[in-house]
Amino acid sequence: MRSFLACLFPMLLAVSANAADEWIGFADPVGNFTVEFQRQPRAMTAVGTSPMGENVPISTYTVQNGASVMTVVDAPVINRTLPFFEIVERAAKSILAAAASRNEIVQSNMPDLLDGQVGRSFSILQTDGSLETLRMFYVNGHLYRLVTITEGGNRARTADALRFSETLHLTAQQQQ
Repeated sequence: MRSFLACLFPMLLAVSANAADEWIGFADPVGNFTVEFQRQPRAMTAVGTSPMGENVPISTYTVQNGASVMTVVDAPVINRTLPFFEIVERAAKSILAAAASRNEIVQSNMPDLLDGQVGRSFSILQTDGSLETLRMFYVNGHLYRLVTITEGGNRARTADALRFSETLHLTAQQQQ
């Protein structure tokens, strides 16, 4: 009986660890993306200035764990006369300018590809040692930015940020 209990205890620990590791699927209300958060995100919509310089209702979906943050930002684009790659490039310039104004170090800035959609990804070292990673895509008239901020040196939070980024999927096709 003791050996049975001795075997059962590690299994119960593994089950409880897996339960704590379950993430919650989230689908964009507009229908353009899905992603997984560690728990139900806080949703907020407010009029703000998009990376394109337009005043639009910007929706954010956020989960915060201490100083670490996981967010998806949805900013509709009103001026859709530009090709999608130019919209992404203008938004990239806005991100780079903001990082420079805060004396942050851009560690990477490169093209990104997700579910057949071309975008950009960035890795930015903040002045407090936190790492900000961004993935940005323009889909169906919306500019989506997946942002993680990981407090410096926290491996568990870095693994969570990577998982969050890897769960992003674009569910709608790019309108040309």
